[in-house]
Amino acid sequence: MIADTSINGYKASMEKHEAQRVIILRELEKHPEGMTRRMLSRATNIETSTISARVNELVKAQVVDEPFRDKCPITNIEVKWLQIRGSDV
Repeated sequence: MIADTSINGYKASMEKHEAQRVIILRELEKHPEGMTRRMLSRATNIETSTISARVNELVKAQVVDEPFRDKCPITNIEVKWLQIRGSDV
């Protein structure tokens, strides 16, 4: 049997993940030209690893695309850029 505390913790975690996905999508809406994960992290104040996890979920759900690779203005490393699906510039 699963403890109530485990179920409550799981629900809280899922709610937090959904809130993070909404924050990411709102930020990407402001930047139709695209953003990198590091740029999203800085803009939202969410850890890059968390951004990566939520973005991977959004890519899998076909909400966000990784349409091209280019240098990140923060790291100067070539990375995949992110855009909301259908927001080609």
